[in-house]
Amino acid sequence: MRALAVLRPVWPALTLGMACLVTLFVPEEVAAFHVWRTSTAYNHCFLILPIACWLIFERRHVLTELALKPTAFALLPFSFFLLVWLVANRLGIMEGRQLSALGMVQSFFFGVFGWCIYKHLSAGLLYLFFLVPFGAFLVPELQAFTTSFTAFFLTLLGIPNYVHEFTIQISAGSFEIAQACAGLRFLVAAIAFSVFYAFLFFRSPYRRVLFIALSLVVPVIANGFRALGIVWLGAQLGSAQAAATDHVLYGYIFFSFVIGILIFLGLPFREDQNQQPAGLAKPKAVTQSPSATKALLLALAMVIGTTGLVSWTGHLDRLAASGVLPPRPELLGCESWHGVAETFITGSGARTDRFTCDGGAIMANITTFPPRTDPSVILDAYRKISQEDDPNEFVFTTKLPVKRLPNWEITVDSESPRTTFSTLVFNHHSSLGNLMFRIAQARYAMTGAAPPPSIIAVSTSGDDSMATARLERFIDNEHGFP
Repeated sequence: MRALAVLRPVWPALTLGMACLVTLFVPEEVAAFHVWRTSTAYNHCFLILPIACWLIFERRHVLTELALKPTAFALLPFSFFLLVWLVANRLGIMEGRQLSALGMVQSFFFGVFGWCIYKHLSAGLLYLFFLVPFGAFLVPELQAFTTSFTAFFLTLLGIPNYVHEFTIQISAGSFEIAQACAGLRFLVAAIAFSVFYAFLFFRSPYRRVLFIALSLVVPVIANGFRALGIVWLGAQLGSAQAAATDHVLYGYIFFSFVIGILIFLGLPFREDQNQQPAGLAKPKAVTQSPSATKALLLALAMVIGTTGLVSWTGHLDRLAASGVLPPRPELLGCESWHGVAETFITGSGARTDRFTCDGGAIMANITTFPPRTDPSVILDAYRKISQEDDPNEFVFTTKLPVKRLPNWEITVDSESPRTTFSTLVFNHHSSLGNLMFRIAQARYAMTGAAPPPSIIAVSTSGDDSMATARLERFIDNEHGFP
């Protein structure tokens, strides 16, 4: 209660600032919550906020020993993160928007509390960054490492194997190192745990950094041994399917084992709770009274600046949704297209034209966006159409092995079965939505001076090999572009 009483002068600033920041960044919050709920790699994020609150509560005595000193210097990092948010918003990088929004929250607390209090509460405040589901870009590298690690040790064990991209072939069958098996869920959860563990049991910054660095290595290597164990078991049982039946259960058991290893490695080096970190003096009581007016003016400046910028980006999005779409695209490459079976108009102003061919065996969806559309809207739709965000572990995505068309992807749902060929078309060229596409579309979204971007997704269902062959011929025909 004494700690809360100390904060009484800045309660208006805290209430106003946090209420506005939470309201303005609802899209970032909703996107993060969706990932927490649908991706097993980020289910642990539901625990981050309670842990952060506990870490702050555990340091509550600082509030009674240091005076509040609101500082206008916080406007500098706040402005920087606001600029980063704008760039990430225009480039369609949701993780960048979420990280910069949390950076603004950090700057807000720094400004209202002052540096001394913020520094002593930084463990809990900085832990909030783990709310961001960040790290998905590492999945291809983790897949490649796990595949190479497994193949290397299979060779040492004398088990003949053949590797193609992320597939390992042995005499007992094939094993796919899918995105869900890359080890990302091990890595991000282990890092979040190790940071929490380091704050609790270590006081020296060197020990903390060393332990966190160890948590970057152990989960990746452990996941390699997990994959190796499953493939080895398949070789012993003579059946790849039998070995992989309970591999999700194996994963959770193995992750518990990895966490146990990290705890075991850290316990011998733990430090006394009362021992002060190196270079950090014990807080001294300060009698200077805080300036409630200064904190409130600081919060108002941050809120007004953020509201203005967010409103401006919303205006750009409304301009995009009201843009005029070109005429319906015509398709070539298939002799019996039935024309437009259905047409949909979405809230973003995009139009989807659906075509069918070969009696419905092949279906093509062409989604066309107004010229000024934000790249995030296009890329979100592309991920949904190409099933990139599908949590189903039986959905595999890879590039189309056609040299002339390097920017097409194949998505295979082995449960359906269903095969989808998809690409982004921007300025009459196909793309996979890389950074250059994001920059170009963000630039053209400001002026509307580029042809409308489109998404082409052509799919076939069932196991009709003839339909799949004709689908490949259609993809290889660049006249299929709108």
